[in-house]
Amino acid sequence: MARNFLEYDYNHNTVVDIFNDHVLKSGEKVFLKQRGKDGWKDLLWKETASQVEAIASYIINSGIKSGGMISIYSGNRPEWVVSDLAALSAGCADVAIYHETPADLMPHCDFLA
Repeated sequence: MARNFLEYDYNHNTVVDIFNDHVLKSGEKVFLKQRGKDGWKDLLWKETASQVEAIASYIINSGIKSGGMISIYSGNRPEWVVSDLAALSAGCADVAIYHETPADLMPHCDFLA
């Protein structure tokens, strides 16, 4: 399926704007897949949006201000995508720290995942 990347004005639309637009357009469609012990599970756009909203709310209620920085300690998995979108939705910048990074090489971090 080809996407029309000209649909968005990247000078005005953020990643969060585009994600939320796709939630409205494709809420019941599969956004991500997650492997579990019983096989693959589909994660719908609307389910992912609900998770993003919950984590963004947690970030805000934890006192992290818009413009703050969040570290996401995770491997390559759907929770990383959700955490990234949540941090951006809360107005924060995020830094990915791969889960195999030794603890002594990491700076002081606020972890989401």
